[in-house]
Amino acid sequence: MTCRDRIRATYTLLVLVLVNLPCRGQEANARVWPAGGMEGPQEFPEANILETIGDQGASNGICLTGGGTRSYTSAIGWFRALNQLKLLHRVKYLSSVSGGSWGAAAFYFRPNFKDADTFLGPYLTPDQLDMATISEMPPNNTMSFAVPSVNLDKETVATQYASVMLTTLKIFYKAKESKEDRDEALNILKNMQQNIPQPSRVWERAVHALFLDRLGISERAFLAQNNMTVADIMARNPGLFAKDSFVLPTDDQLPFLIMGATVAGPDTLAPLVPNTKRNSLTALEITPLYSGVPFAQNVVFESQNGDQNVGNSNEQVVDLGGFVETFAFGGKVDFTTATGDRINTSIPSNGALNSTINLFLSESRLTVGAGAGISSMAPGVAMAAASNQTLTVDPEIEPFLQYLHDFVPKANMWPWPGVGPNEKSAKGQRDMLLADGGSLDNSGVISLLRRNVKNLLVLDCSADPIDQNGNLQPLFGINLTSSSNLNLVYGFSHNQVFNSSDYDSFINQMVTASETGSAAIATATLTTVENSWWGIPAGNVLNLTWVNFNAPLDWLESLPTDTQNDLQEGINGSLANFPRFGTQSQFLLSAPQTNLLSQLTSYIILENNMTIMNALGLAPPPTKAPETVVTLKPSFALYAASTVVGLVLLLLLIILVRFLVKKKDGIDEYESEEMQELQDEEEIDDSYAAS
Repeated sequence: MTCRDRIRATYTLLVLVLVNLPCRGQEANARVWPAGGMEGPQEFPEANILETIGDQGASNGICLTGGGTRSYTSAIGWFRALNQLKLLHRVKYLSSVSGGSWGAAAFYFRPNFKDADTFLGPYLTPDQLDMATISEMPPNNTMSFAVPSVNLDKETVATQYASVMLTTLKIFYKAKESKEDRDEALNILKNMQQNIPQPSRVWERAVHALFLDRLGISERAFLAQNNMTVADIMARNPGLFAKDSFVLPTDDQLPFLIMGATVAGPDTLAPLVPNTKRNSLTALEITPLYSGVPFAQNVVFESQNGDQNVGNSNEQVVDLGGFVETFAFGGKVDFTTATGDRINTSIPSNGALNSTINLFLSESRLTVGAGAGISSMAPGVAMAAASNQTLTVDPEIEPFLQYLHDFVPKANMWPWPGVGPNEKSAKGQRDMLLADGGSLDNSGVISLLRRNVKNLLVLDCSADPIDQNGNLQPLFGINLTSSSNLNLVYGFSHNQVFNSSDYDSFINQMVTASETGSAAIATATLTTVENSWWGIPAGNVLNLTWVNFNAPLDWLESLPTDTQNDLQEGINGSLANFPRFGTQSQFLLSAPQTNLLSQLTSYIILENNMTIMNALGLAPPPTKAPETVVTLKPSFALYAASTVVGLVLLLLLIILVRFLVKKKDGIDEYESEEMQELQDEEEIDDSYAAS
């Protein structure tokens, strides 16, 4: 299908994915939790939940890096292998970013597919991966959902919409497109901006339609952690929700899920001053239990044009921090009443744990699709800063700029603590533009460092060469501002959490392993450096294991000949760029690309299973010991004692036998005398009768 065909079909998308808008303005009661600080460890709201999942006493987590459909497909393979090794129920946390969040959302929330083995599909050894096999897409499991271009029905429209968005971005980033395509895409963008009720939601709806709809996930259902949290929400809000208003993880023993996203800045300030000048991007965490900013911050955001709502000021200092239950994220608090009766005044206003607050629900629900969509809105930061001042644009491209801001996801946000009965204005809350978590930390590591997790396993599918990995380098303070030529997008300058001096030895492990044909894995015990932007203290010691999805030589050499031949064709083959498929240029992966990549990531985990268990601080699962026959060699004392006992028993037996024989002889003699007396009596009787 040509770009023009995809653009024309987008109109149908407006009907299919922009219907059944959620409720708006309903008042609800929600729990809120305070943000942490540098003064000490923060107790996160999931503390009680962690006691029921993972190995007892374990402190471990898995990170899925970003990378679009490449990351989503890799995640399928990671999950397949971890599930086969029965490790997922032994882990406390799973942190995901961007395309990794697509994979996590699909695996965690799958009402139509309860069995994980069936859902993930079988593992195939490399010698089984001939071109005919990998070209087949097994029905009814994740693999068939990883390829939006295969066997599409109603999702065709969503796929076309995603393609339109990507085409728009290519034009935006000065990709070479024909003027005809550019003009038609611009017309579509104008129509969407003018006619769609919520243009900021089109990305999340496309993500839902592409990856989640066929799993049975409702587009309207709120995220929730488990049945207990749903019951608690419904008890505090009688009559407001039905039980099916919520979607829960299919398996409540999976690690606690954190989807990483980014707060780009206030909507009213767009276009924002580029992040490279202000470095103001802030973390947003989305979980089934709560969502918000984990660390209390005062962030300065700057506009290129000024904010009409605040006297045309070019700057705003925004207080951020704190969590609210995910179903209520984006809700607006009414602080204008004189009595402050919108707030549960029996709860301390300092944001004590398990405070509750009354608010009006947002028309934009934080659903599974919304969480995965916000976490993956890669162009969001750039769109929020798009203007003719930030980009050198052609006259044909410049008209796009005035529409791009409206397509960035947004939500009303306010700090907790920081709003309370004594604060009667809405000054502390505003609509904030939200974007891809990879714009800030594409590794997912920092969220778990903040929770002081001691054993971290990073499953990485970076498109960068191993020794230039933009997901890894910023954590060591390397290339904090040069990870991409799209400097508008990234905000890594605050990301150093490890000593730079530890980087060379760590990365050399992966480089050496790769050069010798092994899996590219590095592991080390590291100590954190203080990071006040993220709220991470110095001195935390942890074990970090980083697994890159580079294909090991033995796996490549074991592939069937036709698959090896296709790989050797390079960019001319059907597996071009394997495994580092382009995030944008190869967004719609084919069946062979999807199958081969997911089987590669499964292989890496399974072939290095002991390394993976060590990385998570886990002992191997107990195995049944073989039955053995134990032969005891008697000592001399035991032999002597047993001999004596035997002789005694033999003597007793002889005595018993003699007694029984003697008794029998006596009985026989008695019976003989009795018989003689009877005979004598008979003879006397006979004589008497004869006389």
